[in-house]
Amino acid sequence: MMFKLTEIDDVLNNLGDHADFATIAKKEADLGVQHFQYDVATGATTYFGENGYLVERRTNGLAVRVAREEDAAAVEQIAKQYIAGQLALTDAVK
Repeated sequence: MMFKLTEIDDVLNNLGDHADFATIAKKEADLGVQHFQYDVATGATTYFGENGYLVERRTNGLAVRVAREEDAAAVEQIAKQYIAGQLALTDAVK
């Protein structure tokens, strides 16, 4: 199954900022995404499908690089705030 980045964007936009990972993964799998890789340094995501098919997002979707965070505790706190609905995705990825 061939999927397009626009289809992935539609899924993410329809699910909103606070969808859990399992829901996102299921919806992307329904499109044909078998797995994806996220490069923190560049903010790039590569989505893989069958037969070597792939689609790349060159940034994190916000046209900005993702800052490296050295403090694991700070990353954990941001993740908890995002999951709790206290922080929007656009703010969490800054």
